Amino acid sequence: MSTGAILRRTVLRGTALTGATLAGADLSDADLQDAALSGADLRGAQLSNVRNWSRIQSMSGARIGGVRNAPPGFVEFARRQGAIEGG
Repeated sequence: MSTGAILRRTVLRGTALTGATLAGADLSDADLQDAALSGADLRGAQLSNVRNWSRIQSMSGARIGGVRNAPPGFVEFARRQGAIEGG
């Protein structure tokens, strides 16, 4: 399931990651403001200290099962945006 992508400390502001395979990726300290994550596969992704997650543009259909070290409130925010934990 792991993509091996290392995106630590990257600025992903406004980036279109719609449908991206980020399963197992390391997004520690990444800035996600206005990123589009609809349909992205984030299963098992490392989310330590991810920044501006509450300003993600879209997460509809994103798969978030098993995300690691998500900031408090991230999973609930993602669910409200239409993310799913299964699949």
